[in-house]
Amino acid sequence: MDENNRVRDLIKKYRAHFKLSQPDLVKLTDIRQSTYRGMEEGTSIVDFERTNKIASIYGLKVWEFINPEQEIPDFEHLAAKTKKLIRSKDTNKNGVKYANLQLPKHIEIVLKSGNLPQEFAATDIWELLPPAIKEKISPIRITDSLKKGALRKKVEDTGRKRGHQKLYRLIEELSNNNIEQGDKE
Repeated sequence: MDENNRVRDLIKKYRAHFKLSQPDLVKLTDIRQSTYRGMEEGTSIVDFERTNKIASIYGLKVWEFINPEQEIPDFEHLAAKTKKLIRSKDTNKNGVKYANLQLPKHIEIVLKSGNLPQEFAATDIWELLPPAIKEKISPIRITDSLKKGALRKKVEDTGRKRGHQKLYRLIEELSNNNIEQGDKE
């Protein structure tokens, strides 16, 4: 296989790996649509400048991208604009982003950890999530999760705010506090 065909295969392999379309690559690289399509199909020249633009969206230098030993980078190593585009595309038919993250499960682990203050905001939970989850969501997703499903039975809105953020508390803590206060009376 000649070098041009090997690079064409790499370009297609990386694009498929990150579930990007040809128009996505055109948007990220500023390469004309017809030129990019031709690069993949073999009707346009795969030159250094274009390959470098493509490599950069994956957070790589051109020499890293064309190195046969180079592994496809993890999501966190991608260029910021590439991550942003992938995040925007990763929605299910209901428009829920990253449904496969099992966010409620991760939030529940944080709630049970004992690392939250008595009253906490969504950002307090977000700070305690694993880095791989934090990079894919914003605290507003946590607020949404606290209002839905099983989590809404575990926390309650205190009616107070820290800045613009609602403050919550664990319902179990409320029950324990009520028992303790009842014992004191």
